[in-house]
Amino acid sequence: MTHTTPIMNAANVIAILLAVGFAASGLLKVAAVKPMVGLAAEVHYSVRAYRMIGALEVAAAAGLVVSLFGVAPLGVLAAGGLVMLMGAAAGTHLQNGDPPVRAAPAAVLGVVAIGYLVALNWSV
Repeated sequence: MTHTTPIMNAANVIAILLAVGFAASGLLKVAAVKPMVGLAAEVHYSVRAYRMIGALEVAAAAGLVVSLFGVAPLGVLAAGGLVMLMGAAAGTHLQNGDPPVRAAPAAVLGVVAIGYLVALNWSV
């Protein structure tokens, strides 16, 4: 029986950081904890919609973790989904008239997901 362990490179480090962050954020949204319910209301989303966003975040986090064990295409799909999700999040803040600083975390996380894709390409 062989055991496959991930090789630590820049792409994998970024994948782990994204996975931990989005798993935590997504689980809080899915659980509809009070602060997340408040955030949903701030951006004019229903709790159900926010839970769905959380489920997408958890799925992306899982995809990134699985990609560490040799299923790189799943990591590409997960990161691509996060780029789109964070673009939509930043756009939602701006559309609601929030100052750009409120959209910045989503924009930065989207750029980090792009960084993962670039780093993944370099590590092949």
